[in-house]
Amino acid sequence: MTVIAVEILSYSVITSIALYQIHVMGNEIRQMANLYIPLLSANASIKQMVQDERLHFKDVVFYGDRVVYDKDAEDTYNQARTNYSQANNRINVLIGESEKMVVDALAALRSNDANILQAFAPNLLDKLTRIRDAQVETTDRVNETFSHVEDGSFLMGMELVDDVNASEQVLLAELESLESELQELKAASLEYAANTERASSRMTVLASIATVCVVIAIFFFMVKRHIARPLHTLTDAIKTFDPL
Repeated sequence: MTVIAVEILSYSVITSIALYQIHVMGNEIRQMANLYIPLLSANASIKQMVQDERLHFKDVVFYGDRVVYDKDAEDTYNQARTNYSQANNRINVLIGESEKMVVDALAALRSNDANILQAFAPNLLDKLTRIRDAQVETTDRVNETFSHVEDGSFLMGMELVDDVNASEQVLLAELESLESELQELKAASLEYAANTERASSRMTVLASIATVCVVIAIFFFMVKRHIARPLHTLTDAIKTFDPL
């Protein structure tokens, strides 16, 4: 019964270790699914929208000097401005959704869930703030250009084109920085999961070794008590036996 009890306890410990490992892995996979992949997708979408903005802004620059006297140029300009505004609004929505994802992921953590996300969340939020600031700066410069086109001072607005390009470069650089941070988050998460797996494996091996040692000790005690000691007593009795 003692051996059976030890075996049950050992299997319980090993099962608990396995369940803990599954829990940790499940948390990491859930965070990757709910945060890393959506953020990476949003980052790629923002990059695409920035490229769309650039194309629409080129149309504005190309047709801007003819808006005041060419109806076709005016229509093309209006369409380009509308498309630019739509891309701009979509970028702002994506940035807001990304910030919300990080905040919600942090809020979903329990107080004892000290993990990779808590270490990376401040940097992610800071980079998203920088992206928003760069987007606002670019939008302000573009809106100034729109104003010059519409009031007939397009040549003065041309001076802002370089500023718009510079702001876009800053925005793209911040997006690249966010993507690098996400890749570091992924690598850290994989390393954390691998370390947890190795620790669980070591604990399982130690629990198995401890179980074997305890079982051997129990068998040794039982053999000594129920077999060796009676044989020793019998041997002593034989040695002291006197036929007379």
